[in-house]
Amino acid sequence: MKTVVTGGRDYTLTNEDLAFLDELATTLPITHLLTGAASGADADAEAWAARRGLSFTRVPADWKHYGRGAGPKRNAQLASLAEAVIAFPGGRGTLDMVTQATRRNLSIFQSPSRLAACSGHARPNGPKPIRIPVLPHT
Repeated sequence: MKTVVTGGRDYTLTNEDLAFLDELATTLPITHLLTGAASGADADAEAWAARRGLSFTRVPADWKHYGRGAGPKRNAQLASLAEAVIAFPGGRGTLDMVTQATRRNLSIFQSPSRLAACSGHARPNGPKPIRIPVLPHT
């Protein structure tokens, strides 16, 4: 399954996050990883994929051409290429990637660390897709 990894530029994947990726790699299974070519979670996921011999594609944002709109354009492109998204803790860009995936009805797997950051506790039952409601813009 072609899978996007999203998370913060300042976030470093933990051992728990790597174990989560290992579990998803076999249960989905992940056949190809897609990233936004950023530092932090993206770079750590690329290193994880390389260690596993898993292919990955980097899809960088074109900041010079699109300015502030580059991130959402890149996220839309990633969502169009993917079948699932794995989300780690992050900021606006991570939220936008999850929103883009929700709009396309992709399976979204939130890491235990993201769940803990968002709600104060982790989901005990392992990786399960979680749909995040998207409110209409007013």
